[in-house]
Amino acid sequence: MSPEAHLQGTELAEAPDLELLAVMGYKQELRRHYSTIQVFAIAFSIMGLLPSIASTLSFSVPAGPAAMVWGWFTACFFIFIVGIALADLGSALPTSGGLYWWTHHFAADKWKNPLSFLVGYSNTIGLIGGICSVDYSFVLMVFAIVSFVRDGEWMASRSQIYGVYAATIIIHGILAILAAPIMHRIQSACIVANVGLVLATVIALPIGRSRTAEGINSAAYVFSHVENHTSWPTGWAFMLSWLSPIWSVGAFDSCVHMSEEAMNAAKAVPYGILGAIGACWSLGFLSLCIIAACISTDLSSVLESRFGQPIAQIYYDALGRNAAIGFMVAMATVQFFMGLSIVIAASRQTWAFSRDGALPFSNYMKVVSRRFRYQPARAVVGVTITSVILGLLCLINSAATNALFSLTVAGNNVAWATPIFCRIFWGQNKFKPGAFYTGRLSTPIAILAVAYLSFSVTLSMFPTAGPAPSPDAMNYTVVINGIKHQNINQAISVPNERTSGRGSDIGTSRNSQPMSVVSPVKDPGLAGKWCNPQQTSCAFATSDMLRPGGWLVTAASTETKQEKGRRNCRGSLSIMAVTESHTDGADTIIPTSAHGKPPGDPVLLESAMPEETPQNAPLHRTLKSRHLQMIAIGGIIGPGLLVGSGNALHVAGPAGILISFTIVGILVFFVMQSLGEMATLIPVSGSFTEYSARFVDPSLAFGLGWAYWYLWVTVLSNEYNALALVMGYWTDVVPQWAWILMFWVIFLTLSNLGVLTYGEVEFWLALIKVISLTVFFILATVISAGGIGGKTIGFKYWSNPGAFADSINGVAKTFVIAGTLYAGTEMVGITAGESANPRTAVPTAIRQVFWRILIFYVGMMFFIGILLPYDDKRLLSSGSKTAQSPLTIALSDAGILPAAHLINGLIVISVISAGNSSLYVASRTILYMGRSGKAPAILGRTNKAGVPWVALLFTNLVACISFLSLSSSAGKLYSALITLSGVCTFIVWAVIAVTHIRFRQALAIQGEDTSVLPFQAMFYPWGTYIALAANIFLIFFQGYTAFLHPFSAEDFVVNYILLPVFAVLVLAWKFAKQTKIVKLEEMDIWSGRREYGDDITEDVSKKTVWTKIKDIIVG
Repeated sequence: MSPEAHLQGTELAEAPDLELLAVMGYKQELRRHYSTIQVFAIAFSIMGLLPSIASTLSFSVPAGPAAMVWGWFTACFFIFIVGIALADLGSALPTSGGLYWWTHHFAADKWKNPLSFLVGYSNTIGLIGGICSVDYSFVLMVFAIVSFVRDGEWMASRSQIYGVYAATIIIHGILAILAAPIMHRIQSACIVANVGLVLATVIALPIGRSRTAEGINSAAYVFSHVENHTSWPTGWAFMLSWLSPIWSVGAFDSCVHMSEEAMNAAKAVPYGILGAIGACWSLGFLSLCIIAACISTDLSSVLESRFGQPIAQIYYDALGRNAAIGFMVAMATVQFFMGLSIVIAASRQTWAFSRDGALPFSNYMKVVSRRFRYQPARAVVGVTITSVILGLLCLINSAATNALFSLTVAGNNVAWATPIFCRIFWGQNKFKPGAFYTGRLSTPIAILAVAYLSFSVTLSMFPTAGPAPSPDAMNYTVVINGIKHQNINQAISVPNERTSGRGSDIGTSRNSQPMSVVSPVKDPGLAGKWCNPQQTSCAFATSDMLRPGGWLVTAASTETKQEKGRRNCRGSLSIMAVTESHTDGADTIIPTSAHGKPPGDPVLLESAMPEETPQNAPLHRTLKSRHLQMIAIGGIIGPGLLVGSGNALHVAGPAGILISFTIVGILVFFVMQSLGEMATLIPVSGSFTEYSARFVDPSLAFGLGWAYWYLWVTVLSNEYNALALVMGYWTDVVPQWAWILMFWVIFLTLSNLGVLTYGEVEFWLALIKVISLTVFFILATVISAGGIGGKTIGFKYWSNPGAFADSINGVAKTFVIAGTLYAGTEMVGITAGESANPRTAVPTAIRQVFWRILIFYVGMMFFIGILLPYDDKRLLSSGSKTAQSPLTIALSDAGILPAAHLINGLIVISVISAGNSSLYVASRTILYMGRSGKAPAILGRTNKAGVPWVALLFTNLVACISFLSLSSSAGKLYSALITLSGVCTFIVWAVIAVTHIRFRQALAIQGEDTSVLPFQAMFYPWGTYIALAANIFLIFFQGYTAFLHPFSAEDFVVNYILLPVFAVLVLAWKFAKQTKIVKLEEMDIWSGRREYGDDITEDVSKKTVWTKIKDIIVG
């Protein structure tokens, strides 16, 4: 292999992915640019949820609504089990040809080649059959729309169907090649489109159906009514309803096929698989519940719809002709991108199988095109042509068409079951867990998965009409698969190079070129953690890294600088996968050969680190990924959401709060993308406050730091008061000041125990909040359907008193409420400075912002909007915070008597969590201010444990202003002090957007490529500019009610007092220190970057089973 070819691989991926792929014997040929969420998006997009449900309703409707709902739920449970079994394998050995590679790796010697060959062909043909199935369904949906427009008076011929089908596949092939640079962005957009279509359906269908003569079906009809419109017995008709989820939720192996284009594949693959299945399981169940509630009770009319699609008839019956056409067009659009995604996945499996020489024309299809950004363009052409040819079967009859499509289910189920079986039957001793592993549960999960897949293959071969089907109704799956397996067996029996199942020379010089280590590292500790200005090279290694199978980082220093107690080093990074090593007799490990990575782009090695002193010990990087996940989630589930959502409902109405919280949620998503990009590359405790100093102007950081610190001081103070109030709900024996003092001591004590204690406490508190809200959502669904409380609510409050409380004015008012409740999402950026693994933990937390907003905020608004009318006086008139909570009101109305106590307990947990987080964020902000000279230096001190004890004490002392609220004479002073925090949240978000824009401009000016960014903001630059403009607008708009007639001077001061205070702080520092706006070419974009080695700190091999289960739940 030429040096140029080797350099190509190192430019395409980072060290851990390169090393893991090299262990499996492959070189890096594809560009790794898919994040975890985008790997998930590939599978989720192929599943297409609602379009897939629509295309397979003919399997589930014949057995009645109960089969639709429970058939989906039950089958998805087993599919999730299969996903877990494959996630274990995908994390341990992530490669594009994973299924057949795992089979060959784990199988007994005499079965390696036959079984891996069988799996590879089954998977390849199954995926190509999936292309045929998805695009054929798309064409049928398009023609159903045409039939709609012509009122069912027109039907397409088979030749017309095939012509559009072939054109669709060719378009997908062209897009798959030409749109490769933005394909990962397209997948992210597909998530939004799919979820948006589901939400639109579950909202619109009940509203429309409730206005018809039939109305919405009862909960008893939805969950327990069974019919039988087949010639099979009723029990087997129910089992055949499983075919709908089996067909729909069946592309999760695409995450495996994208693994060589995924960043941090060992985590991206398993979480992509489980996320896609889990999302389809839950959202599909919700969708089918709504569809069953809105379907005509005359199921025969739905099955025999003149439009050719049951879902089209359902939309038509509930919403009318025009709305139904709109939904069908949206569904067809989503299905079009389903086809594009499965072409991508199928091409990667075809390319991987060709790379191992197992397919006809392998030498042609294994070539990776540099012209098209390192894509297997020829493999795309191959699967496109094959799909067009196979589609000719559609010209025969419907039985031939269904047989073609059955290749997907039967082929993929065989391909999934075989490696799982090989691992548990032959490969237990060979299996080495990856970042995701289910521990002792792994084997029983795998056994259950194999049993289910065996049943699924059998089920897919039954005709839907039986037990004596006609030739036209016969399921010819068994015939098609029989022919396929016979051809495979014949191919295996011919001894040639191609029938080895995978290349026999994998792992040798064909895929990698050993090279000697120029400067072996002899220190089994942290050798070369600091670059010596007199040396020409430095390195980072641990003893485990230097053993065979480990990896080594070296760097040739190009520039070192010592100034003001900081040591800066820019260098060229080399990463080597160790293949041989020995000891020198003193337990010192020396690598002797490795798969090397020549010097690449300049990186910073542990730069800009202050010299450590007893008073200036560094913050400890001990927060693990699970901590950041739950801190990010728990940070947005506060008492404001549990109580303030009632006020929002009263102001805007159910539709109004959905609109306002969704719009502000999108704004927060853009802000967090910007913050995530900077925080992942430069994870410092000062976060966006430090970024504003480095990327804009130090005076801006001065104003922002003090304003942001004071914001969280006021939040902390409010939480102390809230705790005193909610604890008083249970007893009035303890005075309020005693409650405040008690929690003051508790918070200060917990905070001084270290950041790991904070992370653990917040993890469990957040987990309780997540579980509690999930339970509420389930209860709300049952209550709405009439299962609890005895009456069906549905969407009646959307019509009486109405969907909007005060028209556009109410929506505008709730923008401010939404902004206030969303405050705190940005705290993830601050925790990055104490994260053990910011390169992966921070992006994961940032990427999940969309889902947190969608599930917890928009979900909360949706459910309270269903359960309560916006004019319910209890939302505002009650005396205690507990009684004000819409959760309490809704559960009490349903007859759940302990509701008040349960919700009060949840509020207490939320307030404790919010107070704990407020003290953490405020202390880290003022710590940065003290260390950077923008506050007294004593505030920047930490003890040996890395705890900023002075900042914690100072912050908690200032929060004692909460005691002022207990005095009638000092109450007004307290209100005035709290008012000063004002619009700080919007100011912070606007500054994050400004710093991100200038950060990107500096990267370009200084010649840095965006490839140095471990995480790249989606929708940049438009998303960032939208966030900036929207926040500036909200800063000035949020107090517009003060200008309504008559003008309110008090409201004006409350809403805008922070603006002049913030301006004074910025200008005062600017004139005092004579600061200037930082020039782009002089901007410091190097200091604070993390080393590759520093990010490999979390040990997953020694986790308990319980810990692994928790990791599955929280990511």
